[in-house]
Amino acid sequence: MVTLDDVRSWDSQALTAVSNRFMHSWRELTAVHSSLLETVVDDGWQGPAATAYRDAIGALRAQVGDCATELLRVALCTAPAAIDMAGLVSALTALESNAAREHFDIRRDGSVTDVLTSYSVAQQDLSSTIRDRRRRCTELAERITQLMRAATAFDDDLARRLAGDISPGKLATAGVSVVPVDGSPATNAAFWSALSPAERTRLLVEHPALIGNLDGVPGRIRDSANRRVLASERLRLQAVADELRKQLQDNTFGGMFSDADAGLEQTRTRLSSLDAIESTLA
Repeated sequence: MVTLDDVRSWDSQALTAVSNRFMHSWRELTAVHSSLLETVVDDGWQGPAATAYRDAIGALRAQVGDCATELLRVALCTAPAAIDMAGLVSALTALESNAAREHFDIRRDGSVTDVLTSYSVAQQDLSSTIRDRRRRCTELAERITQLMRAATAFDDDLARRLAGDISPGKLATAGVSVVPVDGSPATNAAFWSALSPAERTRLLVEHPALIGNLDGVPGRIRDSANRRVLASERLRLQAVADELRKQLQDNTFGGMFSDADAGLEQTRTRLSSLDAIESTLA
């Protein structure tokens, strides 16, 4: 698991520069790989030495090709990772800035303390002020916890990609794995703010049901997610209705000896319910 100091040390621009250097090296090696074909002597040289030469060039060309492929793989891993890293670092920077402005200290272990030793408020407001400060301290700690979960998931995913356990072209699912379950609004907000734009898009498009009811996630995002869920459910119910209608049409006795007619009626009722919900959202 990564530490808070680890995330504080991350430099997404350095990772981008590394990725660019790998891409440049890949292009150079690809050119070398192609040029090795031109060094092969055809009919102008025959015999055991010529055969050994051609075998050596072939082996060398294969090695260069393998190196070029590996450089490209690492470059394709690190380029998108730099974007995700920037999002995590930005979220942490904003969180620490807000905490400092409100006179809270985020320690290396992720704990949060109130650095104010006294409060300039009226005596009758002291209890409520202390209560509000404690609640804010808890919220900040929840945000740090959620951010570190996202950072750890990101780091684990990148480590597996660099080790070759995950294809660079495969979409990451780290955002899905750390979706809060029964989290507070503060926890949910921290979870959302820690995601990269790509992870947010993946969740919204591929797993809208996971975020539609998360208090703390921006309302427009939840609304969009819920609309996607409704659209997906409508397509599913329409497919069920079409299948049931087909069963009834193909059956001489209609729904007499099956539940197709009752199922179709239930499906139509559910579609009508979706119509009512969508009318409310419109």
